[in-house]
Amino acid sequence: MTATIAANAGTIVSALVVAVVVFREFRQRIVVAKTLWIRPASLALLTLALAAISLRLAPNGLPELETFLAAGVAIGAVVGLLLVRSTHIDGALSSDRLTVRATRATLAIWVVVLLARFAIRFSYGASPLVGLDLNAASVATVAAAFAVIAIVFRNALRLADKLPPRVAGDAGP
Repeated sequence: MTATIAANAGTIVSALVVAVVVFREFRQRIVVAKTLWIRPASLALLTLALAAISLRLAPNGLPELETFLAAGVAIGAVVGLLLVRSTHIDGALSSDRLTVRATRATLAIWVVVLLARFAIRFSYGASPLVGLDLNAASVATVAAAFAVIAIVFRNALRLADKLPPRVAGDAGP
């Protein structure tokens, strides 16, 4: 009973996260440059924490964890590109603010990602350790997608304001 609850907890959390993100994205919103990296960085830290817990519980599970994480990041990069292509960038309000809104295609992309996560989860059975690896990979997928989105939005801000790209160490305006 406890293993079943633990195995399904990640799936339920994933569904809730996707629901919140999707409904938030459908409103026209203002993206602020200085906050672009909060979501990807937070999710990357959560991925590392889940991976560390997984390795602590199953030290011999490194090859599976590495495979799941690599697949998650690769899929996340593709998802991020698809999400950017399905997002309307309505315009830059200033050099650090961008107005964006999602489309129906955005919803379809998130639904496919969630369904793929469910299918993968249930194809591996109810093992809590595999579930933990899969949760780490799922979070890595979303982190990679948000990182791609952050890069594209930052570039859109630079293009809209005709700002030259910053060099490393430049504090900027």
